[in-house]
Amino acid sequence: MTMGDRKKVLIYAGSDFTSLQALNELVPYFVKQGVEPIMVFPDVPTFENPNAYSEEMQEFAFFDRDLFQNVMRDCLNDPKYKIITASNGDPKEGICYTPEQLEIFYGYQGARSVTLKDVNSPEHVAYVKNDKNIIAGVSIRCLQIFHQDIIDAHRGPKNLPGPGRGFLLNVHPGMLPQFRGLLPVFQAASAGEEVTTYTVHGIEQHSKDENVIDRGTVYEEQRVSYHQKQGVLMHMHNNVDAIVAPLRTVMDGIIQNGLPPGVRETLYEDTGKYFSFPSPEEIFDFKHNKKGVFIGDYDKVIKAMVKSCTNGSSEPLRLALTDLMHTAVQEEFGTSEQRRQKRIDLSRKIAGLGPANSNESPEQTTSDFSLKHVGYR
Repeated sequence: MTMGDRKKVLIYAGSDFTSLQALNELVPYFVKQGVEPIMVFPDVPTFENPNAYSEEMQEFAFFDRDLFQNVMRDCLNDPKYKIITASNGDPKEGICYTPEQLEIFYGYQGARSVTLKDVNSPEHVAYVKNDKNIIAGVSIRCLQIFHQDIIDAHRGPKNLPGPGRGFLLNVHPGMLPQFRGLLPVFQAASAGEEVTTYTVHGIEQHSKDENVIDRGTVYEEQRVSYHQKQGVLMHMHNNVDAIVAPLRTVMDGIIQNGLPPGVRETLYEDTGKYFSFPSPEEIFDFKHNKKGVFIGDYDKVIKAMVKSCTNGSSEPLRLALTDLMHTAVQEEFGTSEQRRQKRIDLSRKIAGLGPANSNESPEQTTSDFSLKHVGYR
């Protein structure tokens, strides 16, 4: 089979660290299946809901997206640091590579990455519609809403056995229909759930009506225990396999037989609330009254992200990443004492209390900072 005849899958990936971890599992998986994985990075849209730009959500976005995109990525791609490999030069197991490094390892087998301003642009719709080798699109924390034209382009006639049509899938990090919408891991944890569910479902119809978002045929699910002390952010980082494993099961069926292996449920009824971005008050209630952890200790988050990309294989790179990330955090949030005081002040403000006493101990809350980031699912 020539490169021009190989099946292709478009992975519409978010710019967050969890999506990067997922790509590091999915790209080699698709290559092994003889499928060209095309990593598509759509722009992050502007949100109408002001909660998307609250201090709490901006802080979350900083650690989940911006810290990798604006700090780690350039350092990891810096040619003065040799790419970490196995002894035979292949990718080393347990290392999270950048999209550029994944192209280096798998580009000769068709893997590549592209940026995309709008998944619904006429040019992109035409590309998907006309390339019959694109058998599926997979959305992993992609924040753009797919309109009907691109949905139909993916679901139109393709070079597949069975019915010969393609698929557009979404990996939703929540149980459906109970936790449709944004940040479902937070919503489940806030509701007291001890288990989170990652759901692979079809994207089959578009509407501006929120009742249609995160609906469609459910093909596979994976459940993961949720530990409050671990927190929302680290739960997502630590359970990437819950994204990858059910998606592999579905894609195995599509690649081999032209159909997913089964259907668990079809969700078209108007059931289940659609959750938007949590408000500062909801996050405050989660952290203080429900004793939940939203982001967690900054140092632990940094250490975990650095370990994912180095795993003890390059001490110079580990030190450089750690130093750059700590510097970025201090520039963004101030010193530890400044952060402490801001957490106290913000907690009291949300609680409707007066100015804080400087000797008061803060509960775990949020920080103030100047740059504008984005919230996301």
